[in-house]
Amino acid sequence: MGKLNIAANAEYNYYKINIPVVYACIEDEPEFGAGVIDTEIGKVGGLQSIEDYLNSRSLNQALIQVKFIYDKDGKPFKLGFTRKELDLANDGKNIKTGEEDYNYSKFEGMWNKATNKFDSDRITSFIHHRFGEVNPDLVNLKKDIILYLTPLRAEGAGGASPMAPLYSKNSVVFRERLGHLPTYAHELGHVLGVPHTFREDYQGMIAKADDNIKLCEQALKDLDPIAEKDPSNERVVDARRYLSKWTDTKEAFERIRAYDKYKFKLGSTDNFMDYNNRPKSFYIWQIRVMQREAKLYYYAKKNKI
Repeated sequence: MGKLNIAANAEYNYYKINIPVVYACIEDEPEFGAGVIDTEIGKVGGLQSIEDYLNSRSLNQALIQVKFIYDKDGKPFKLGFTRKELDLANDGKNIKTGEEDYNYSKFEGMWNKATNKFDSDRITSFIHHRFGEVNPDLVNLKKDIILYLTPLRAEGAGGASPMAPLYSKNSVVFRERLGHLPTYAHELGHVLGVPHTFREDYQGMIAKADDNIKLCEQALKDLDPIAEKDPSNERVVDARRYLSKWTDTKEAFERIRAYDKYKFKLGSTDNFMDYNNRPKSFYIWQIRVMQREAKLYYYAKKNKI
């Protein structure tokens, strides 16, 4: 028997989220260009069909409604990069200067040239970082989730979306899953704070955050002489920012671990957060998490409450 999810009229606006759509492509290689994205999403009816699926067949279970946002011409935003730029980033170098760069060092080794596939976390970070460089006003909006669609392939992943920190607001869908509707609900569920239905290695995630916190603290200690003379130094600012990010990430995983109490065998449920080709449901506790995150990180930021 079905169940109703009811909320007060005044709360309905809490769950509306804008989602700018970005095509992230290799601009000098047609086999990894925008046309591939159009072909793949065309198999399910295109962007409008994806938006309709989210609003009427998946996220609507949590009363969440999304609106895809496009550029001034009504088309997806574009992020283009060349193979040479990917090479530079893969070596930890700034793609404009060709020199080693602190901000680009975290992308080092993101590309396995033997398989022509990418590490999902690093390429996701690269795409979001680059879009922030070319379109900072859009990336800095606290109220939106940015959805990146890319013809790139990732090792063992159809999509990537950071659950932590809880204010993370970007999601990537890779080539293999561009034409798979449930993937969009799955990835946006992660951005809204919902983990997989199967067991997660939270201890490993927290340990990784701890390691990075220590690295940032040591970096700041090493940078003390520079910080005393110039507190606005780029490396000092970046180290503080990453320390804050990893501290928030650790706290987020500890919080998620506390409410993630129900686990099932991988592939054994019809839940959107399982790995199943025909998912159809969110559990009530997942719905409450998504509603809370939507209100706290999107509605609240937009309306300054």
